[in-house]
Amino acid sequence: NTEAVMGPLKMELMDAIEGLAEGSKQTTSERDRVLEIVEKIKEFAPAALSTNITSQEGFNGRWKMLWTTEKETLTFRKGGLFGKGFVNAYQDIDVNSGRLNNLIEFTDGSYFSVASSLSADENNGNRCNFKFESASIKWGSFGPLKLPPVGKGWFETVYLDNELRIAQDIRGDTLIVSRSGQLPFTLPGDDA
Repeated sequence: NTEAVMGPLKMELMDAIEGLAEGSKQTTSERDRVLEIVEKIKEFAPAALSTNITSQEGFNGRWKMLWTTEKETLTFRKGGLFGKGFVNAYQDIDVNSGRLNNLIEFTDGSYFSVASSLSADENNGNRCNFKFESASIKWGSFGPLKLPPVGKGWFETVYLDNELRIAQDIRGDTLIVSRSGQLPFTLPGDDA
């Protein structure tokens, strides 16, 4: 029974990332333990969720970062934004409209946001290709200031259920996110 295996594995994963500050306060052995559990989850993921994930309704929405290995995000997590403390990081996905937004929220309504075009990969139903389209930064009441976006790549969702999504990307980074329940594609201070 897959659920009998996945439930304890997900609990083990949540226990492993607890107290690691989204990955910014971890030892190498703690990071390796999280990645080992992710590999176990990939191994036992239900077959129905391991093919064509990008076409599933539950894939779209706002996802809150629980843990990552991505260095740039961890730098913001550790150091904040010019004196503004880290609050949360989100990933907003809408495959149907071709949009992806990565948002890092800081205290005092400050944020760093990167908007991208997004498309499901034609050869891999679990992979999305993206290209950065715009970036903006807001610091307190200053901004938002538009920045030149640079980059493109892909991420592959290796696990998805109603609560949790695990993705790995072109650079070998791993992202663990939970469904946030917040309206996607909104920024701090939006009236939406």
